[in-house]
Amino acid sequence: METIVKQRLEEFLTKNIKPKELAKSLRRFEHETIKMVLNAESEDTYCKDWIADGHYFLTELCEILDPKLEDTATEDK
Repeated sequence: METIVKQRLEEFLTKNIKPKELAKSLRRFEHETIKMVLNAESEDTYCKDWIADGHYFLTELCEILDPKLEDTATEDK
């Protein structure tokens, strides 16, 4: 990974948001995205491959940021 990318990521995670908070937000986003896909009336409204790829990489990133999976259903929204 390029040095500048590492620096930007480190700055983002230290100045803008804590890793656990980012993981929580990303997991909530994933959850809501999957709900929208499941409730979609037509597959023409989304790209299944993009959703699958995004889900995979967001899940991997969340595991790096905070391996503990939060129960989003019981947390304040």
